[in-house]
Amino acid sequence: MSTSTSIGEQRVFNAAVAGQNDQVADTGTKDFFIKVGGVASQTGTRVADGDDVTQRFNRFGGIIPERQYILIGTLTGAGATTTANLGSSTLIGNFYQAQFLIDVTATGGATATLTVYMDSRLDGTTYMNIAAAAVMTTASRQVVQIQRNFGTNISTIITGEAGAGTIRNVGFADDLQVRYTISGATSTFDARVWLNLLG
Repeated sequence: MSTSTSIGEQRVFNAAVAGQNDQVADTGTKDFFIKVGGVASQTGTRVADGDDVTQRFNRFGGIIPERQYILIGTLTGAGATTTANLGSSTLIGNFYQAQFLIDVTATGGATATLTVYMDSRLDGTTYMNIAAAAVMTTASRQVVQIQRNFGTNISTIITGEAGAGTIRNVGFADDLQVRYTISGATSTFDARVWLNLLG
């Protein structure tokens, strides 16, 4: 003899909306769902072992995490400066690949040069330089791509800044920081730096 169990209207509703209300009032138990669509939040705190979490697919229907269009910082009429901090992105340790878009929209001065540096905190505390974009002198765009794991056993000594256009054979950790240098006494730059991440 077969038996059936009623799951109740609340649980049917929860399933229909893909877990918008995890706590089920009629039984006191939790249902688990996978929400499809959307991009993972750019903010938030780490979860602990045993915490209930909602897994989100990316907008292409895959389970690879992604974070897109993160504006790291903006320069407007920025003049000559030596290694100033532009911005950072934190809690990104579950991503494998990072792409920086450096979008220079205007320059001024006869000898204007802009160099953008990418840093990470491999010890969780102190930022160290892992990449430098090629020098930019005119309104243009540049993409710098770095990976978390380069796939080989290596030893890399890090001293000072990477040379312009150099990606060091060092993966990034849980945080990324962007710095910049502008040279030329009358130089000015309008620019934005964006970050895109893939798991």
